[in-house]
Amino acid sequence: MIGKKIVGIFLTAAFVMAGGISVLAQGQAVQGVVRVKKADGTESPAAGVTVEAYRTDTGRGSLPAAITNDKGEFSWASFPSGHVYALSVSGPGVGPRIQPNVKGGMTQLVIIVDEGAGEKLTEAEVREVASLAGLSEAELKALQAKQQVEIEKYNAEKARIEDTAKVVNAALQAGNAAFNSKPPQYEVAIAKYDEGIAAQPDFAGSAPVLLNNRGLAFQRRAVENYNAAAKNTDATARLAAMATVRKDFADAMDSFHRSYTILQTSESVKTVSDPKMIEGERARALSIAVETIGYMAQVQQVDESVLDKANELTEAYLSSGADRAAKERAMVAIGDVHRSAGDMDRAVAAYRKALETAPKNVDAMAGIGLSLVNSGYESDSREQLQEGSNYLNQFINSAPDNHKFKSDAKELVEAIKASHKINPQPVRRN
Repeated sequence: MIGKKIVGIFLTAAFVMAGGISVLAQGQAVQGVVRVKKADGTESPAAGVTVEAYRTDTGRGSLPAAITNDKGEFSWASFPSGHVYALSVSGPGVGPRIQPNVKGGMTQLVIIVDEGAGEKLTEAEVREVASLAGLSEAELKALQAKQQVEIEKYNAEKARIEDTAKVVNAALQAGNAAFNSKPPQYEVAIAKYDEGIAAQPDFAGSAPVLLNNRGLAFQRRAVENYNAAAKNTDATARLAAMATVRKDFADAMDSFHRSYTILQTSESVKTVSDPKMIEGERARALSIAVETIGYMAQVQQVDESVLDKANELTEAYLSSGADRAAKERAMVAIGDVHRSAGDMDRAVAAYRKALETAPKNVDAMAGIGLSLVNSGYESDSREQLQEGSNYLNQFINSAPDNHKFKSDAKELVEAIKASHKINPQPVRRN
């Protein structure tokens, strides 16, 4: 497709009149003058502009550039016989111009340029313009009409993008203001973030920021609602409140997962000029997601719909540059989330992974012990009860007395002894 800049230049250049004739001889001079046409219609010599010569009859080759003197004059002592060139004019204070079909012996060239910003065309653009030199006036008008449609389409798309950017920025600012208000207006913040996301749902330059903020708003609201519900003495109201807590945690995880997915897969990532912004929002999505997983584990309010997303985001976090202690907490938290959701198999797998990295982590010991005992009771598996009892006993011997699971662990170990005649043994390392 012909660029809009090139068509405009060609349509002007095509009607530039050049005096003189082409004379076939061995190496003929080329001379001419460049004049600047001003806004009031007057003309003056274009001094100090560059005139470049590109061979166009073969598609390659060029001559050393000429510079106009104070009178706007330029010259070459010799153009090779039979060669055809396009002259490209550029310089301070003028717009670019192309003079096609120049041959040795043409010594009265007059090239008129407009005032401009000194733009210089590339060789490829010069050759593209020169290739249109043979078009008729009707063909040029048709090309101009087609180009006008493309320009209007381009301008309309540019205006749409600018309007969208205004919507996104306004939504982000309004959402942040609501989030940071005293007290926070989470519902308003979430609604505003949704407006911005809807404007550019898959654009890596804006959607992840809005999605991460949206997820954080859901997370904070879930925590606040949990704290309020925990104090409610009405059991029915408390159960209903906990359902909304789980829903908010699930919506938070969905936001972080969408943000991370866009940053990992969207082609629009390539169009964002600031790679640090992309990396920053990717790290932010993973960090707040893992924090949310930790909250869900702590209050034991987990919607099953979040489990796969929680696994994916945790694995990505473990592959990130987070410090070792933070990764250790994340491995235990994902195990706790699965245990709270009743998925004991994945809980045990997560705790095993944590213990491989941190064999003295008492939270992982407690988690795997409780998960194995639960599975053992459900499936009547002495093997699982034995292993669970082993881990719980190791936890009892390692954890501080104020650990929240220590008394429960002791009771479970004694209960397994009484019901199944299973005594805890030292944990065997694979």
